[in-house]
Amino acid sequence: MSTRLPTMLSLDATEVTLEKELLDGVCTVTCLGAKTQAEAMASDEVPEADIIAVWHTVWLTPELLKRFTKAKMVVRMGVGYDNVDVRAAGELGIPVCNVPNYGTEEVADSAMAHILSLFRQTAPLALRVAGGAVIQGPDGIAQAAGQSCVRIRGKVLGLIGCGMIGMATAVRAKVFGFRVVFYDPWVRDGLDKAIGVERVETLDELLALADVISMHCNCTAENTRMINSELLGKVKRGCFFVNTARGELVDDDALLAALEDGTLAGACLDVHWGEPFVIDKSAPLGTKGADLVRSGKLICTPHNAWYSVQSRREMRTLGVDAAKRCLAGKPLRNVVNAQFLKDPRAPIMEEL
Repeated sequence: MSTRLPTMLSLDATEVTLEKELLDGVCTVTCLGAKTQAEAMASDEVPEADIIAVWHTVWLTPELLKRFTKAKMVVRMGVGYDNVDVRAAGELGIPVCNVPNYGTEEVADSAMAHILSLFRQTAPLALRVAGGAVIQGPDGIAQAAGQSCVRIRGKVLGLIGCGMIGMATAVRAKVFGFRVVFYDPWVRDGLDKAIGVERVETLDELLALADVISMHCNCTAENTRMINSELLGKVKRGCFFVNTARGELVDDDALLAALEDGTLAGACLDVHWGEPFVIDKSAPLGTKGADLVRSGKLICTPHNAWYSVQSRREMRTLGVDAAKRCLAGKPLRNVVNAQFLKDPRAPIMEEL
């Protein structure tokens, strides 16, 4: 008589070939390919799954989490977990584990690529050439590149958040000659000394210093829209802004106003409210800000900072490792809702 294998359901993935290969004989793996919460709510597979995996397309609300009747854990395939109501999951006894140790290099590299492009005006000039502009001679180049194309050495990079990705960005930026400062009240004392950067105690201090601001923090209910008109009113005029963290950290209307009045000389966003970002459709950046996007003053990319062939495989492999630990009855690592867990459905690793 055959024994039923447990099941792992990936809510928003469209293929799970690798997961099936890695979990062969351990559990059955299926994917739903859901694009909305409603699609996940309607699935008969959700209540039967022992492990639920989710990327960043579907939001796990209390209503959806209540349908996870058999789930021993949720694997958030990525670092951020703002699309999971971790408190509601904890109250149901469902541990939520993220994958914090993948793609650090890729996101840091992407942040630096955006920062360098802003200072060197690479993307805006490429867009002009692609649009047929004839840019020739020293005066023509100077006019096209404008006053925002400045030397990097000695400029101040201000990091909001200095976890693993923030640290990796800082190390890279120093090589290019940036003076790096960071604001992160949650980081232990001494990190600044360890990697040779400067720490500031308030966000206002960082804003007064920074020639470019780069976001590297989680998004929570408390810091949603933290980049707002009040904060942007305190930055150096002509500052640059880069966001590879979460779109919800930024008040888009305030960002547009700062770009239009010259407070910000340019911005690069890899993350947005209501992804995917679509020009002429995604309000307000893709509608009111469409001309800024087309000119290159506002660069928008499709939440791809995390991606490389290697990082995608790494993330999926690490997500499978978390599932294996759960199914083997081993204590779970990287549990992001430990403080909310009541009668956890699987053992968790005790924090040191």
